[in-house]
Amino acid sequence: MIERFNRKTSQAAVKVEQSTLDSSTYG
Repeated sequence: MIERFNRKTSQAAVKVEQSTLDSSTYG
């Protein structure tokens, strides 16, 4: 259960990181 939660959290963090990189690249 904890592993699943950590995996979801890491995936969300990656999404946020990617969106931040995209905005900084195109912005």
